[in-house]
Amino acid sequence: MNQKKSIEKLLKPNSIAIVGASEKEGKVGNMLVKNITQSSYQGEVFFVNNRADTINGQKVYDSTLQIEQEIDLAIIATPAFTVLDIVRDTSKKCTQFIIISAGFGETDEEGKQREKELKDLAIEKNLTILGPNCLGILSPEWGLNASFAPGFPPVGDTAFVSQSGALAVALIDKANALNIGFSHVLSIGNKMSISETELIEYFAQDENTNTIILYLESVTKGIDFLQAVKKARSTGKRVVILKSGKSDEAQKAIALHTGSLTSGDAVTQAVFDKIGIVRAQEINDIFVFASLSHTLKYRQKASNIAVVTNAGGPGVIVTDELATYKNLNQASLSGENSKKLADKLPQAASVHNPIDLLGDAGTQRYKYAIDTCVDDENIDTIVVLLTPQEGTPADEIATYIVNKQKETDKLIITSFIGGFSVSNAQKILREGNVFHTETPSVAISALSELISNDNFSAPSLNEIDIQNLKNQKTKEVLDIAKKDGNRGLYFCETVEIAKEYGIAISDFWDITDGIKDDIIYPCVVKVDDPHILHKSDRGGVILPINSIEELKDAREILKNRFREKTAKIIVQPLAKIQTELILGMKRDPIFGPVVIVGIGGIYTEIIKKTEIFVSPVHRGEIKNRLLSGKLSFLFSGVRGQKPYNADEIVEIVLALQSLALKNPQISEIDINPLLVYNSSQSANAVDMKIVL
Repeated sequence: MNQKKSIEKLLKPNSIAIVGASEKEGKVGNMLVKNITQSSYQGEVFFVNNRADTINGQKVYDSTLQIEQEIDLAIIATPAFTVLDIVRDTSKKCTQFIIISAGFGETDEEGKQREKELKDLAIEKNLTILGPNCLGILSPEWGLNASFAPGFPPVGDTAFVSQSGALAVALIDKANALNIGFSHVLSIGNKMSISETELIEYFAQDENTNTIILYLESVTKGIDFLQAVKKARSTGKRVVILKSGKSDEAQKAIALHTGSLTSGDAVTQAVFDKIGIVRAQEINDIFVFASLSHTLKYRQKASNIAVVTNAGGPGVIVTDELATYKNLNQASLSGENSKKLADKLPQAASVHNPIDLLGDAGTQRYKYAIDTCVDDENIDTIVVLLTPQEGTPADEIATYIVNKQKETDKLIITSFIGGFSVSNAQKILREGNVFHTETPSVAISALSELISNDNFSAPSLNEIDIQNLKNQKTKEVLDIAKKDGNRGLYFCETVEIAKEYGIAISDFWDITDGIKDDIIYPCVVKVDDPHILHKSDRGGVILPINSIEELKDAREILKNRFREKTAKIIVQPLAKIQTELILGMKRDPIFGPVVIVGIGGIYTEIIKKTEIFVSPVHRGEIKNRLLSGKLSFLFSGVRGQKPYNADEIVEIVLALQSLALKNPQISEIDINPLLVYNSSQSANAVDMKIVL
């Protein structure tokens, strides 16, 4: 059975066996029995427990093998040590499993071994397993609550995938309060067999899902994950992810929680930027994006915005907010429509955007303003603000907006600001599928994010061809270093590799055993030792050197300062500095080679302007990011300066990626500094380190 059909059976089974079913209150097996049998699920349900004869008057089987009928899905909620044998037996008649049981890779070495054996069995038998250590699934469109979560969200067009069962429970509870609907809610637990990647790929093809929202503590299967997201986006689905693990402390907690690796947050953000994932920054963003995405069609025109309000202050605040987003505009009403409003509204009202209906505005004024904005071709989106005022019937206005949204394709965003006085009106809006936020700035920010993301074009993910790359000299150098205890590289060895990959690197002279006559002054003297990564910190660099006498003195200083047998002394020309960049490659455990380009020199830590390129990255993507991203000022000729050559940097990024892909034993590469010039002079790597 192919994966799509297998996941389909998991989410929409026609028959279910609950292994560990129980009548005892508080037991997970009892919650599963209640949730499944009390939902509107129409399929057959079988109970399995070798310590009971009946549950709720229904026969209980000692084993799944006793069940004569077909089983589409087996849900297991038994102690961890029993799971492997149960899955092995049940696999004779069922290939889809949800394993609720904890006690696997998230615990100790015994648990990790238990999970490995389960995974091996799943591969051997071609099983589809959700979990272990998960909450289960809820499929509102199928009427199925195959979880131990209380409550059931409304039916909608958003799929929610969570690595945290507790967060899924909280979401279900709040979704009911906000009337936000879901096609499916899944808790993936340790994601031993099914990860976010397979589910994104499935929902990309699910006609009942328009938005895919995920809470993740880690991402797995790097390139497959990127391809799954790209596929979802190509079918018009939005992908929103709330990703934890921004701090070192959070990453340690994740390791304890799920036993999984996680990428650094800078890499995570680079991945999201590369492929066009909307990043939720906090839990509330999940509800905002789910609600807005339901109302705002994919690539719907929504940038030109009119504001209707009964309070001047909030109207001005939204106007200020709009000005901060490049892809949102404060729309101008046509002259004819402004005149219509002027004829209908009090003289003191504002008939321009924002349209201020004044504090005593009743339903009729809101109707005039909203209708006029809907009819105006200059307006795509209407933001309706309301503060509780005497004579402003919030419920009546909310009801009118709900009906108007059903009649128009234009987006109506509402923010009824207040507490008890507007709570029922807010409820009317939400139940009427009108996008509402308690503060308008949240709505404006989310709208800008979705419009920008909808218009983003994901780059190519084609595999990099490394077969034809020259690598003979590099292989020889790396083999020598490996035989020598996996040491780092001397500068002379790094130079050979750089030249083989077309990276322009500084000339040098080795003066360990004596000074040569052909040295060019001024120059720099450095210690060169594979074990010394930060030579400046240890006084291993002396400059400027202007004569042979100064050179002799510097050589003696360094030989006395560094008495290690592995230390060499080298000389390099003192290069003219115009602008310094730092380039590097770090091998991410999930996404592989990641290349970083940033501002170098003494202001590196202050400016912190970097571009991060996640492999596979191609020439066009690199150049586009350099010309439009954080470093674009270098290549656009700001303030009358001649632009730097972006193509030079593109080629070095490609070279670092190729070097890393061709030589997986390399863990890090660091070019610091790369000197660049906005003249005819070529870029020059002054120092380059390769770490194995």
